[in-house]
Amino acid sequence: MKQRRAKMEAKGKGAWQPVEKRQRKVSKALKAYAVMTTFAGCSS
Repeated sequence: MKQRRAKMEAKGKGAWQPVEKRQRKVSKALKAYAVMTTFAGCSS
């Protein structure tokens, strides 16, 4: 673990970030959940 941590920290700003950009498919259900939770925090 110490070796891995040292190797990642040597990368500097790019450490612990994905190496490549990938497309993520977000389901309709997850989008609906996000909307509901966002508005739930806004109630009076």
